[in-house]
Amino acid sequence: MNFFKRYIAMPPQYGLFPYVWLIFLLFPIGYAFPYQTVKQQAIMGLILIFLVAYRNGYVASRYRAFWIILQMVTSAILAVIIQAFYLNIYTAWVFGLILMRRRSFWRYYYAYLLSLIIPAVTLYWYYGGHMGRDDLIGLMVYGLFCIFSPFAASSIQRFNRKIAN
Repeated sequence: MNFFKRYIAMPPQYGLFPYVWLIFLLFPIGYAFPYQTVKQQAIMGLILIFLVAYRNGYVASRYRAFWIILQMVTSAILAVIIQAFYLNIYTAWVFGLILMRRRSFWRYYYAYLLSLIIPAVTLYWYYGGHMGRDDLIGLMVYGLFCIFSPFAASSIQRFNRKIAN
């Protein structure tokens, strides 16, 4: 049980919230199933790396920045390979919920924006800009949600700290 708490479970101060996001990992896992081709196995490997980085991003350590950046990189790669852009929202909530200085928050935020923009531009270039109006509207709504998610998470964390005190 101690191994589970130390290496697998999320830190208790975040409650059940980090576990809720894990439900959405079923989509890329299902996409990669039955794991027969090299591409499907690589996708599953990236998902496992992302999962470890997601969990360790919540853990207070001197390597937290590494884990958060690793989340951004793997989510950007998965966004290009299987269009799993929603994985970026995991990262937004991780660094948004963590208590940190404003300067650190903005560094993470700018890196996070790069992890959104690079795959979006790559896919736009790959598909030759052939998107319908509905696709663009959906992308804009999703983009706004991604852009503001870290601020929402930070606001929730500040509110919870005020209630606790």
